[in-house]
Amino acid sequence: MRNSVFLFFLLTASSFSTEVRIGLFSLWRPSKLNLSVETPCALDIKLKTKLLARWLAKPGEPMEVVFSREEKSISFFLRRRLLCQCTLLPGSEIFLETETGQQINWILTVSSTERRYRGRISLLLSEENYLIPVLVIPLEEYVAQLVASELPFQINLKLYKAQAVCCRSYALAMKNKHHYFDFCDTTHCQFFQGLSLEKKRLTEARKAAEESAGLVLSDGRKVLPGYYTGCCSGWTATPSLVWGKTQEGYRQVRCHHPPGNHWEFWQRKLDPDMVRKIFLPGTLSSRQIDLRITKESSPGGYVGEISCFQQKLSGEEFRRRYCQQTSWNNLPGLSFSLYWRKSHWVAEGSGLGHGVGLCQTGALLLAKEGKSFMDILHYYFPDLFICHFKSVVCDQDGFLPLQPLEN
Repeated sequence: MRNSVFLFFLLTASSFSTEVRIGLFSLWRPSKLNLSVETPCALDIKLKTKLLARWLAKPGEPMEVVFSREEKSISFFLRRRLLCQCTLLPGSEIFLETETGQQINWILTVSSTERRYRGRISLLLSEENYLIPVLVIPLEEYVAQLVASELPFQINLKLYKAQAVCCRSYALAMKNKHHYFDFCDTTHCQFFQGLSLEKKRLTEARKAAEESAGLVLSDGRKVLPGYYTGCCSGWTATPSLVWGKTQEGYRQVRCHHPPGNHWEFWQRKLDPDMVRKIFLPGTLSSRQIDLRITKESSPGGYVGEISCFQQKLSGEEFRRRYCQQTSWNNLPGLSFSLYWRKSHWVAEGSGLGHGVGLCQTGALLLAKEGKSFMDILHYYFPDLFICHFKSVVCDQDGFLPLQPLEN
């Protein structure tokens, strides 16, 4: 690892937004939700510049929002009385904001699931005709909440700092991943739970984000995504192994895990109907499933391709489609083998997640051994710089080259 630390100049204040737009409850696609605030405030409900209503919000008093997909209309109810209603077009967004645009402590409830956030909230109609709550928060607060969300196990400040650099790098390199907002709140982007977390964990995550503020991973020319995984298979993977895309700056790294690691070995039975839905969608076929996998020749035993019914998918795409039908625990990692057991297929493997980049399990072990967060990042990203940015100017190809300052 080149140990130089770079300082990126502030070139233009308008070139990069320090705020992030997050699509909430992305997998739910709610037709109803409740909004409430933790402190009293006056909120304008606006469609573009048109004022629909003013809500004198009181703590704990919910505003019920009902969306009709057939009519593409959204209705706001307060104390069971209609406050306002309007019709939306795809891409339309209704804002709930104070006159000064201040951040608000929100409670959003969908079905019986309650989540807490702080920021500015809007309601967006997607092109697929479903309602998405959108949260706008500062980048560094987003990073802190990601760290607390993505590391549900033991609190360790050095691990938290390394995770913060990875999360920040991913956020800067992959911004605008969705059409109308930057990121969703699922593992499709980065797992985000807002403020619905243990306070101690969130406090330590904020400390980690503050003490690593501005640090990102770079090849010296642009910010690169800080990929990370729950637990690798003993070797980390690369973007080309898992997603088939060539990205310079990443290589496989031998990784060590603590004794008794939960993800050292797992076994899962594959549901035949779920497999058929992947390869023969929309059919009721009862054909015998003949799964075949092709493993990469590199270390780690990662599945490169899986085929069935004369169709082929990458290993990670198959895992994603299979687990989205139930949960990620049904096929935890990408390093596995398949065996036929009497009447069904069994996957036996190791690891949790895609295996690319920083391994959280291995990084925790390094932290406990006394390694600094910089050491941890150097270990998993040996070909990258750790850079400090002020702001970055983008062109059509990504980030413009910037010259480093001498230390």
